[in-house]
Amino acid sequence: MSPLSIFSFNTLQIKVKNLFSVASLLAISALLLLEICLRLVIPDGQIPTGSWYNHTIRLQNAELKKLPQIDLYFIGTSISCVNIPPADFDAALAESGIENTAFNAGIAGPDFRGVAAAMKFHYWPQKQSRKAVLVIAPNDLNSANTAVCERTKGYIKSFEQSALAAATIDFLSHFYIFGFRAELKNYFKKGWQYDPVNVGEKGFTPLPRRQRPRWETAYRIDPDGPLAASLFDLTDWLAARDVQIILIEGLSEPAEKNRISPVQWQNFNRILTRCASKPNVHPVDVSTIEPPAEDFVDQLHIHENAARRYARNLANLLRAKQVFE
Repeated sequence: MSPLSIFSFNTLQIKVKNLFSVASLLAISALLLLEICLRLVIPDGQIPTGSWYNHTIRLQNAELKKLPQIDLYFIGTSISCVNIPPADFDAALAESGIENTAFNAGIAGPDFRGVAAAMKFHYWPQKQSRKAVLVIAPNDLNSANTAVCERTKGYIKSFEQSALAAATIDFLSHFYIFGFRAELKNYFKKGWQYDPVNVGEKGFTPLPRRQRPRWETAYRIDPDGPLAASLFDLTDWLAARDVQIILIEGLSEPAEKNRISPVQWQNFNRILTRCASKPNVHPVDVSTIEPPAEDFVDQLHIHENAARRYARNLANLLRAKQVFE
């Protein structure tokens, strides 16, 4: 026997090709087993985010696809999507003989940079409208809320990704192992974290009549800062597409308004005034229809029944202002 024969593994009778085939089968079997287990334990109604930043946007996107056309977009943050149900707005207009199909493109979570990115890269490419109600509150332009500013980066990233990347992520998200990767990653640190959402008809996100936790943040509103710039850029972008822009102040609880200093209110009003001076922008004073303090469930949002009343009042006010002439 040759001394080199000790380096020969022929006696093991194992083919490398077969070894990899067995390993692949075991890996696939393990993944399928894990996928089945996840589908059994994850509660009904919880869905992966897909290519979007959160579950709300994916559900809202599904609502948008149901509509053959859009006549009017509500644009803003949660101050828009929680406080203005389009179905009630349209119903009030219909009673006056005005046909209208509105959709609430407000998104909860980001500042106005995220709102602008959502309209440009997500909503508008799918459906275009003749009109838009731009809902702006001091909180939407508050650069002192650093947590919101940081979170906005994730929103923008999800909106600006390529169509191929979005389609790939959406496909892979049908597999819970991939789709719930963020929740699985955090499971051993914080337990199962899933933010349940309830997106209703035409993008409205209703809230029950139950008080929610309050938070406190300082206000820093800069008329020359990046948040104001994103608002001005969006109005110019919409005007260039011949969209009639109705500018209204978004809701804030009376106590929250009192927390904002006179200087910051002045800065906020300077931004609104500059925005109102742009082409195709029509400011409308909505102070006469603001809901009472008891309708608010936190600093910025009203409960569902109050929101339905507010939407009808807003529709009647805009009709009286001849916005729909």
